[in-house]
Amino acid sequence: MALLLDRCGDQIAITDEVVEAAARNVGNGEAVMALLLDRCGDQIAITDEVVEAAARNVGNGEAVMALLLDRCGDQITITDEVVQAAAGNWFNGEAMMVLLLDRCGDQITITDEVVEAAARNVGDGEAVMALLLVRCGDQITITDEVVKAAAGNEGNGEAMMALLLDRCGDQITITDEVVEAAARNVGDGEAVMALLLDRCGDQITITDEVVEAAARNVGDGEAVMALLLDRCGDQITITDEVVEAAARNVVDGEAVMALLLDRCGDQITITDEVVQAAAGNEENGEAVMALLLDRCGDQITITDEVVQAAAGNEENGEAVMALLLDRCGDQITITHDVVSTIGGAFRERLTRQLLDRSID
Repeated sequence: MALLLDRCGDQIAITDEVVEAAARNVGNGEAVMALLLDRCGDQIAITDEVVEAAARNVGNGEAVMALLLDRCGDQITITDEVVQAAAGNWFNGEAMMVLLLDRCGDQITITDEVVEAAARNVGDGEAVMALLLVRCGDQITITDEVVKAAAGNEGNGEAMMALLLDRCGDQITITDEVVEAAARNVGDGEAVMALLLDRCGDQITITDEVVEAAARNVGDGEAVMALLLDRCGDQITITDEVVEAAARNVVDGEAVMALLLDRCGDQITITDEVVQAAAGNEENGEAVMALLLDRCGDQITITDEVVQAAAGNEENGEAVMALLLDRCGDQITITHDVVSTIGGAFRERLTRQLLDRSID
């Protein structure tokens, strides 16, 4: 930027977008902003968007914001959106919020959206929330949306939920949506769910939607499901939708399905929709299908829809199709629709493989 200003300064207009880009710069934002203010200060307006960009800046944000407040404080309004951006800043959030409260506290209202942004913050959220409760506790209401955001926080969920329960337990109701958010949490789900069961077990009902969310959880699904079965097994029904969700799970599907078959096999029916979901699973399809055939082969019919789902599976379909042909070839008919799907989505060698098998 210094070179451009030195060599081409008369051609350069410092637009709002340029200033906003400087505020957003995670590595060099403070230096670029200082240069722009020194060299082009008379061209620069510090818009709300610039201040918000600084508040969101995860690398250089605190320094950029301090510079703006020092040099342009009379142009700056700390909007609700700025405070919300600071609360959600996953690396710089606590420091940014301290700066804003210290320098501009009289302009700041802690809205429900700000508290929710802190609860959702996967990196610095616990520290931001603790700060808000200490400095602005009388402005804060812990809404159902805040508790749900904490339960779903993939990096900070257990610590965030423990903080809220410790400091604001009398404001908190553990709704079905909160438990579902914990079951869906791909990073911290097991820990959040264990905490909720330990601290609030008498408020919690394990609905079908909670079990389905656990089955669908691509990161922590097996662990959450095992916890639910261990602690709440008498509340749980394994519906067709739960089994289908496990079959569709692109990361944890095989493990969740094996757990369900081991622990709840007598409740499980392998419907056509389950087999179709496994055939279409783009990451875990072959493994889920092999498990189903090994454990439940007598319940499974390979319908045209199953074959078409495998044919349309762009990532794992070749392996699924090969497995189906090896294990269930006598049930498979290669229809025109299947060939059309393969032609649009698959590699040539799979088409050749299918044609060879059908000829044989």
